[in-house]
Amino acid sequence: MQLQINFFPHYILLDIISKAGIESLVKLLSPPSFLRSNLNIKEAIDHAIRKKMNWTYDNIATKTDKMFSWKSCNEVGTTDFKNFAEIQTFHDYCVGEYIEVELKLCYRLKYASDLIELEHLLLRLDPRTTLKLHLVLDLVSCRFHFVDLTHLSQSFKHLRDRFTGFSISATSMAGIKGEIDLNNFSNIEILRINGCTVKGSLSDCHKLREFSFEPVRGQDNLFDINELPPSLKRLEISNYSLSNSRLKEGKVLPSLEYVAVSCDEDPMPSPIMDVVQNMTCQKTTAFSYSYEFGLADQFMLALCQVAKDKSFNLKSLSIYGCVEAPIEIYPSEQLELRYVDNSYLASFLKSLPTVKKLTITENVVTELGGILNNLPDGLEYLSLFDNKKTCVNANVGFARLQNLKCLNLSRTGIRSIIEFTFPSSLEVLDLSGNEIDSIVGVVFPKSLKSLDLSFNDLQDLQGARFPQSLMQLNMFGNSVEIESILKKVETLQIETLYLGNNEECKFSSCTLPASIRSLSLNCCSPSNCNFGETLVSLRMESCNLTKGISFGTYSRLRYLCINFSKLTAFDIELPQSLEELDLSHNELSEIPSHLGLLSNMRYLSFRNNEISFAFMGFSQSSLEMLDLSNNKIKNVRLSFPKGATKLKQLDLCENQLDEVSLKSIGHDGRTFHDCLYELSLAGNTDLGEDQVMALVPGLPQSAQSLWADRLISHPPCAKYRAVNYLSKMSSNE
Repeated sequence: MQLQINFFPHYILLDIISKAGIESLVKLLSPPSFLRSNLNIKEAIDHAIRKKMNWTYDNIATKTDKMFSWKSCNEVGTTDFKNFAEIQTFHDYCVGEYIEVELKLCYRLKYASDLIELEHLLLRLDPRTTLKLHLVLDLVSCRFHFVDLTHLSQSFKHLRDRFTGFSISATSMAGIKGEIDLNNFSNIEILRINGCTVKGSLSDCHKLREFSFEPVRGQDNLFDINELPPSLKRLEISNYSLSNSRLKEGKVLPSLEYVAVSCDEDPMPSPIMDVVQNMTCQKTTAFSYSYEFGLADQFMLALCQVAKDKSFNLKSLSIYGCVEAPIEIYPSEQLELRYVDNSYLASFLKSLPTVKKLTITENVVTELGGILNNLPDGLEYLSLFDNKKTCVNANVGFARLQNLKCLNLSRTGIRSIIEFTFPSSLEVLDLSGNEIDSIVGVVFPKSLKSLDLSFNDLQDLQGARFPQSLMQLNMFGNSVEIESILKKVETLQIETLYLGNNEECKFSSCTLPASIRSLSLNCCSPSNCNFGETLVSLRMESCNLTKGISFGTYSRLRYLCINFSKLTAFDIELPQSLEELDLSHNELSEIPSHLGLLSNMRYLSFRNNEISFAFMGFSQSSLEMLDLSNNKIKNVRLSFPKGATKLKQLDLCENQLDEVSLKSIGHDGRTFHDCLYELSLAGNTDLGEDQVMALVPGLPQSAQSLWADRLISHPPCAKYRAVNYLSKMSSNE
């Protein structure tokens, strides 16, 4: 079927496609017959894809309205795709049409479902090298207990020739098994490894341009400095990253453009100095140094000498550590100083007229007045976070910084901002943690999008004026009545709002402005409040909910978190739209039965409550994660509709179970947990190893982790360690 738009002039088609957005674009890619019948539209789409070149999917950025923690609008990640299906469609189209672009896949693996989705996606991707891949994995906030890196690597082994970038960040979680095999990344250009063990040699990575490595502490197989390939341009390491091997004579060394080094006890360890003295060059433009255990003067003097010897001029300089001597390196674009406490700092800034990004944080010596009087006029970003010296008497005419978009004055001792002037360009302003008692008369810039006024001494907002552009407002930790805040913002288009105080804030009969999509309440006592129909995410901590809250008939609420609120019962009627419910850290003695009726529920947490009997029936099979850990559960009985469920993760750790069966968790021959990845039972001291082992034969093939305690030393000093009973690792411990 041909569309009339197909006959529009090419330049008009290009304009239409560019403005339509990726969601509309992806819809046009399938079925293929549509574009075969509309070749001019296809040509415009192909042009738009090639022009952008780099495309990104971020599984966290797809949840833009979920309340994680306060983040200003410039910190929120971006994504070009909303879901798994869109990535698959886009990928297959580019491969099939030989469109050479790069696809960056960013996954925060918080739940087992995230890991499973990632593995399924990678296994489906075509190995043809037309479309390059960059994979970014974040395990830092992982809420499941076991990850097999070797198994994960198998899911993308067929894609090894397509990878231009691979990044992984992990924690010291006990259940990480396996290693990152560098043999899978022979064509890699960007490699970042944090908190994982590795095997293989960098010397085979002939295309490597960027390398960052923070090892597991105590790891033996550290990198030999001689393995760094000549192609390397960017290096980020600590003194724990490299072995003590010295450079070999005649070795062809990389010429680094960016160097970031972090030191602990010794400010100038030999391997680090080998890098600084032998791998910097005339093209070195950025340097970052961290040493927090003493003076960094000796290193800075050495760096200054190397800069003179190599004749390099830095664009960016970052120093984390105390420097008392004058700094004689002058970056042209970006300067970051933390804990520097340098008395020469104000005069040093006079030598940096072209710097666009300036961060001076956590200094206790330098007066802010001298800093503010010498700021470069072209600044676009300025952070003076946690400078103890007050800036009350400082020149506060920020208006001269006409390009400034982000200003952080958090914890700088400010008492009044009445005389402050801000540039019209400012979009993000952080004034949190000060002693500001009034904003009446303050003229906020008309382009301001994000304003953080949390933890100040504000009493009321009468007479205060916020700009119409404001989208994010943080008022937590002030004594302003919540009703007055809601009244003040009802004519604005606020999307994210943080309210509450360290003492209980009462408010009643309030209706939420329709523009608000994300709301956080702390130490609040709402009474007869209706949260409307447009709210997507609600987070409540230390709140009194005895007077009742409600949601609109057509509520769009997807994420609800009620923590530390001393709930002993939960009878709030929730909308069917809800996908994630976190009731952890309360005093619930039983699971509210009506929660099993929510048809879209995917993640449900009762962690850290007082539940003794975990009896719950689910009317739908949508649940993917159930966390019942850290309770007093003696008996568990879960039921699901007949057939296969979507349950992937069940956590029963730290309870009082003395028996458990697959039938008791709903895997009973009538209902099947065919997607189950992990069953966690550690911390149930009355549950014997034989009882755990008895579960193994009946587990579904999808199961990769049966996490439970194993005796590792016998009485009288008996010790137990949580291990994965499905892994060879457990048999060796």
